[in-house]
Amino acid sequence: MGKVNKERLSPDAALLNKYLLHYGVLMEQKQYLVERGKQLQEDFYNPLTGIRYTDMSKTRSRLSEGSAGLPMHLVDIENRIDERLEEAEKILAQIWSIIELLPDGRMERAILEHRYIDRMSWEKICSVENLSKTPVMQYWRQGMNELAEKSLVKMILEECKKENHDNLVDKYKRIM
Repeated sequence: MGKVNKERLSPDAALLNKYLLHYGVLMEQKQYLVERGKQLQEDFYNPLTGIRYTDMSKTRSRLSEGSAGLPMHLVDIENRIDERLEEAEKILAQIWSIIELLPDGRMERAILEHRYIDRMSWEKICSVENLSKTPVMQYWRQGMNELAEKSLVKMILEECKKENHDNLVDKYKRIM
């Protein structure tokens, strides 16, 4: 099993974690926009329905907009999805280049790929790698701390610090 890190993440590794989480955040945004687009398309193809009643109580449940303003909303949603996908592709390429700094075949690399590229939960990673959560977390910390020491990653982290990258994940979540 080799030397496994039981320490906390270094400050740079913690910043790297936030940076690597951006792909998942963008993919969540994309999914949210896709669902919104589906709802708008449903509204578009069920135009001008007027007042809908539920049960026998004759209370208003929802008044559909119909098809009047929906084409513009659909185009806007499609544009936003395309923007998120473009940004996600760039970030995914950067994430790959960072994770590939760890040698192929190491458990640390496998766990980082599962977490940041496949966007697996910790429970799923444990199941796939047939490990309990403690060693998975130890390998993850070891990989993150090791990557944070690489010169390429240090350059990326310096850029993050300049751009106040700490707040980007929160910014993306507020957009949703």
